[in-house]
Amino acid sequence: MHRIQRILLLACFAFLFSQAIAAAAPVNVSDMGLSRFTYAVDQLGSQQGIQTHFANYMRLTPSSDKIGPYDVYPLDYSDGSHRVLILYLTHDASYIERISVLWPIDDETSMNNAGDLVDLMLGVIGLTKAEGDALASQGNDASVWCASANRRIHLHLSKSDEIYDATITSEDS
Repeated sequence: MHRIQRILLLACFAFLFSQAIAAAAPVNVSDMGLSRFTYAVDQLGSQQGIQTHFANYMRLTPSSDKIGPYDVYPLDYSDGSHRVLILYLTHDASYIERISVLWPIDDETSMNNAGDLVDLMLGVIGLTKAEGDALASQGNDASVWCASANRRIHLHLSKSDEIYDATITSEDS
């Protein structure tokens, strides 16, 4: 349990750091609200044979802490002892402006699960296979125009001493 608390604390610092880096005018990552988005990720995962069990989290409640103007909705995805933490940052209308997927550096299964979850989320946002391939080929700071969502999707990968962080944001230019 103590390790999870340390990971959460590091995640908050990673968010604050990534907030300072972002200079673009952000827009919602998706036109769906948080509940519809998590349901869509769950449904897409079921179609692809990836069990997310996000339907169990349809009544997400924000943590008591805010990061800037955002409510933070933590979602813990656990596959036995392999854990992935998802943090949704939403504004008051519960539309997602930032998604962060965090996993421990020393756990390859968690890394694979996190990759699957990020792929599912990008699919729900509307990225085509070609757009996803273009995003994946760019390295740690990637962006691609998503025609169906009519916005530029950014994927930023970072690493601290104990966790990896894949952050999804978007902008309208």
